[in-house]
Amino acid sequence: MSKYIIYLILLVSQVLFAETIVESKSAIELIENPSAQIVDNTTNTNILEIDTNTNILNIVEKIEEDESSVEDGEFSVSNIFRVLLLSYPHIVKPVPQSENPYYPDQAINVRGITFYNVNGRFLPEEERKNWKKYNSNTIYTYPREIPDPAIRTKSEISLMKKQSAKSYRRRKKPTYYGFHQALYGMSSLSDTNTQIMKARLFGKQILIHQFAHDSLKQVEKEVYALTNDDKYKVEVKKFLKEGNTVYSFFWRTIAGSKSRSLHSYGVAVDVLEENSKKAMYWLWRQNQKIDWIKEPISVRWNPPNSVVQVFEKYGFVWGGKWNFYDTMHFEYKPEILILNGYDVIFLNQEAIPVVIENPTNQTEVQN
Repeated sequence: MSKYIIYLILLVSQVLFAETIVESKSAIELIENPSAQIVDNTTNTNILEIDTNTNILNIVEKIEEDESSVEDGEFSVSNIFRVLLLSYPHIVKPVPQSENPYYPDQAINVRGITFYNVNGRFLPEEERKNWKKYNSNTIYTYPREIPDPAIRTKSEISLMKKQSAKSYRRRKKPTYYGFHQALYGMSSLSDTNTQIMKARLFGKQILIHQFAHDSLKQVEKEVYALTNDDKYKVEVKKFLKEGNTVYSFFWRTIAGSKSRSLHSYGVAVDVLEENSKKAMYWLWRQNQKIDWIKEPISVRWNPPNSVVQVFEKYGFVWGGKWNFYDTMHFEYKPEILILNGYDVIFLNQEAIPVVIENPTNQTEVQN
């Protein structure tokens, strides 16, 4: 049997037995099921209690000032680690140079686990040698405005077509799940008992990670306040009426990929008009055989900019600013916003300025 036939058999086998998406209970099922034992309006004080004697600014300044030779997207690892320390001070701690055997490669401690930067991957000791198995961590540039499809270059369009193909997404390496599992304290569905809380958003009951709970509550309060502002009340009332469906926690992978969705960690929420004919998600348009890459922004269902700005103010990025857009989607990622030069209000700590070098105003192709 020739090597070409063997190769063909292996290829067919890989396609037939490709990893399938594993989905578990939806947010609605968990809300309706009392046995889910979701924490209701309480927090795990062992995790979230702040040591009032700790000066977070001093901790941030202790991160080594030397820039790593390895860049993760547009941002240096030094800046990424600085912002993680600021965004999650209860969970993330610096690793002194004296305790890092791989210096000048940088390291960070998350819930007692040391993660090393290995070519843009944040990996524990046991996974350092396996770094090629993983994609780089999801740290990306986030723009001020929605990327305009009308000004995309031919090379950008070609790249987006390549990355949107099912075969590409199926083959794409996942990021190392262990980093997010440590950061959010959720390695399995059962961990919702200690990390996920009930909340309400725009009149709907949802489930959200305790990190984002207070921020989301403030988002709702300020969006409602916009309905009393003559400048915004018409557009905001229309949004609240149209955005009649809200989804949050949902233990699953991203459709058509091997990467776990941030809905699985309870830090993402979807607000949408259930029966809208407008575009909301690039993959839905692609499945309809629509050339979505070239479609104008005007065909999309977008929240008002005033609403988006409130979400961003409290640490939520909006998927409508991704090239691979998802206009219903918000996720609590204050580190992304700060790295890109946004001001973020933290409700569980004092706001502390952190100098970020060369914040960018561009966007990368992001799923």
